[in-house]
Amino acid sequence: MQQSVTVAGFASAPLFQQIADGVGKLSDAEKKDIVSKAKAIFVIQLKSKDGKEQQWTLDLKNGPAISLGVPAGVKPDIVMILSDADFSDLSSGKANGQVT
Repeated sequence: MQQSVTVAGFASAPLFQQIADGVGKLSDAEKKDIVSKAKAIFVIQLKSKDGKEQQWTLDLKNGPAISLGVPAGVKPDIVMILSDADFSDLSSGKANGQVT
C-alpha cells in the first residue's frame, strides 16, 4: 500500500494522495507505459497560505511513484515552485498555465 503523501494545511495535498492511490492501482504494463512516455522526475514545491513550504516528488522516470520531499540522490528534471493556491487552481482547471 502507498504511504500517505497528504500534508495538513495544503489544499493540493488530496491531489497528491489521489495520484499516489492511482499509481498503486496500475498494472506493471501501465506503469512501464507511463515511464516510457514521460521519462522525467518532477519536484513540486508549494507554499501554503500560512507560509509553510512542502515538496513532493513525482518520479515518472524510474517509477511511477510519488513521495514527500526529494529522496536522496534524486535529480529532478523539472522543478515547479508556486503557491499552493495557484497549483490547486492549475490542477483543477480554474487557471490556465499558458496565460501569464
